[in-house]
Amino acid sequence: MAKADKSTVLYFEPQSIAVPEGSHCGVCWKFVGDPTGKGTCVEVKGLIDGRKGTCGLYVHGKPFKYAPLFEITQVSKTEAGYVEEGATHCVSCQYMVHQNQKQSPCKNVEGLVHQLACCNGYEKDKSSKFVDVRLEDLGL
Repeated sequence: MAKADKSTVLYFEPQSIAVPEGSHCGVCWKFVGDPTGKGTCVEVKGLIDGRKGTCGLYVHGKPFKYAPLFEITQVSKTEAGYVEEGATHCVSCQYMVHQNQKQSPCKNVEGLVHQLACCNGYEKDKSSKFVDVRLEDLGL
């Protein structure tokens, strides 16, 4: 089976995720509510989990405390690729070949992936170990 191009799987570089714990709705500018709890999203329909939720529309930034006054057409969780897998990084994905290396081949994505990156092909590796991630590792 051919591997997917990074643009096809919405591959996010570590600098785009921008937090050591990985992408999650609580640190996306589109999240509305308490980042550590349940809330809503400017673009995605339904209740959103600030800690465990993430999707392909993630963009790091300061979340809204209150719903913005502008209206926007929202998409379903399925369309956005929303999952509640916990904060995500390639290092905790079952498809990263060498989780102990900063960069490694991926079983499903072309080229090397960074352990602090992520894409919408993420599948939690139930056996992955804790990895010490620092902001310096993100180049921030």
